[in-house]
Amino acid sequence: MKNKPTLIVPSEARDTSSVWNWIERHVAGNGPIRRVEVVDVRQSMANGGGPACLRLRVVADPATVDQRFLVDGDKLDQLAEVIERYWPEQIHHEELQEPALIAEMERARVALLETLQLAELA
Repeated sequence: MKNKPTLIVPSEARDTSSVWNWIERHVAGNGPIRRVEVVDVRQSMANGGGPACLRLRVVADPATVDQRFLVDGDKLDQLAEVIERYWPEQIHHEELQEPALIAEMERARVALLETLQLAELA
């Protein structure tokens, strides 16, 4: 099971059926998530999420990470351009259900995924 895109979730994810069903659908689907690793972080969170959280370590060797998920100056510039072009500086709560804003946010999402070379998630 090594070298497969993995979603790491707290054990509480299993306690909420809607969350767990969503996770199972994504693992079973044709998306990038191929497996789920459930981690008990109750003690860490009960302690405020401080140093105890450092026990959960994920080793990521850049040579084995999908290059689309690594960032450099050029990619940051591209992302900044997408944000500048598509995202409004402010959204007022009364605008949240306006079809024009929803369409604009959907275009922004597609542009962001295309910039990250993740168009298959659109």
